[in-house]
Amino acid sequence: MTSLLLLHPLGATGSFWDPCLAALPGPAHCPDLLGHGATPPGGATLSCFTEHVVSFLDERECVDPLVVVGISLGGLVAQGLVVSHPDRVAAVVLVDTVSRYPQAFRNTWAERIEVAKTDGMEPLADVMEETWFTEDFRRGHPEIVAECRRQFLRTDLLGYVNACQMLGAVDIHSELASIARPTYVLCGTDDAPFFVESANEMADLIPDVQFDWFHGAKHACVLEQPDLFGRYVKDFVGRLGS
Repeated sequence: MTSLLLLHPLGATGSFWDPCLAALPGPAHCPDLLGHGATPPGGATLSCFTEHVVSFLDERECVDPLVVVGISLGGLVAQGLVVSHPDRVAAVVLVDTVSRYPQAFRNTWAERIEVAKTDGMEPLADVMEETWFTEDFRRGHPEIVAECRRQFLRTDLLGYVNACQMLGAVDIHSELASIARPTYVLCGTDDAPFFVESANEMADLIPDVQFDWFHGAKHACVLEQPDLFGRYVKDFVGRLGS
């Protein structure tokens, strides 16, 4: 049975995936990325984030290729992993992520760094909630929203700043056509427009790709629609052996 490697978004931890685990096929590894949860801050490059994941796998003697699932920040790390360490990857699922940010949003990362340094994480947690979840989901599942907010507020400030610096600078767009593993691109239809545009773009450029939507979901679509997420991943994994 193929194991999963689940890579969380900015300002979360490996437990971000807890509401999804019952719907997913097979065992899953859910590391805390650099500067998140129990992992101290490291460097501010995609390579630093990727090599941390490789070290996590090595420490656990996970040598077999995994199905790597990454959302947002985790999706960028997943792209870095499949490009730099394809031997560790059986297939990749990219959820609500980009290969590079548009210039306007690169400026936003710099602004968020200044807010974090000046006012802490609290005002950014409000932005997170509005970006990740629809109003209906926030009303109907306050416990999940509250847990995500708790994780966000406990994120190490330097870890957050380093991650924002990486996100503001990263550009692996030119590597998409070289991804040599089966890839599944997923996105919420109500996510920010540049995430929707990026999903379409990745689906056009990655050679062996499948593509689906979470209709009516925002950035944290896997939490808003975990059963659909589970079906998507189960079907994708099932097709790998056919």
